[in-house]
Amino acid sequence: MYNRINTLVLTKFPLIALSLFSSFIVIGIIKYPGSTYLDNSTIGYDFFKNFLSDLGRTLTFNGNTNFYSSFFFNNALCIAGFLFSVFYYFLPKFFQQENFFKISIIGSTFGILSCLCFIGTGLTPADLHLDAHIFFSNYLFYLSFPATLIYSYVIIRSRKLNTIYGIGYFAFAISLVSYIFILEFGPDPSESNFSLIIQATSQKIITICFVLATWMLSKGINKSINNVIG
Repeated sequence: MYNRINTLVLTKFPLIALSLFSSFIVIGIIKYPGSTYLDNSTIGYDFFKNFLSDLGRTLTFNGNTNFYSSFFFNNALCIAGFLFSVFYYFLPKFFQQENFFKISIIGSTFGILSCLCFIGTGLTPADLHLDAHIFFSNYLFYLSFPATLIYSYVIIRSRKLNTIYGIGYFAFAISLVSYIFILEFGPDPSESNFSLIIQATSQKIITICFVLATWMLSKGINKSINNVIG
């Protein structure tokens, strides 16, 4: 039922992508020289006042070279975006023998487009291509929401996965739409440090939710495939 390639992509690719993404982000944070959107005097990375995208800048806000941080951050986005796009391409095949194959293809279409935005964000550092960077980083979340919502429905209705995985993925969809609301209607980060903290911190929270939700789904698929093979 499951050939080696399908099993590898559906169970290993997400974990490899998450491991590389998380590791590279941590290295980028460690290597970040300092400065925030509102304060050029800070040293190192401030969890509450630096956006993740600050790691991808070729120059920090105070003009310092940011080679190592930008190298790891931008490669984290490009590698993870590629691996997740392959994962989304194969994911509908997991539900092929049920009645959710067609709707899974729609979900994966949104998922792959969001992954392309992942890559686009990594290829457009904010200090070099600000408009393009904002476009890709925003649409990453806009497109992830319908993908997550569709797959929440599919997972909950599917007999191949425990309902708990679908509920967890639906919780991620709710967190996504909450972040989009903050992104669109929240305070402008240029207004004050408090506004910057809200925007920068909420970005970290949604990223953590993304990592946890993807890890959980991958483990659920792995468990299902192992039960069939066993």
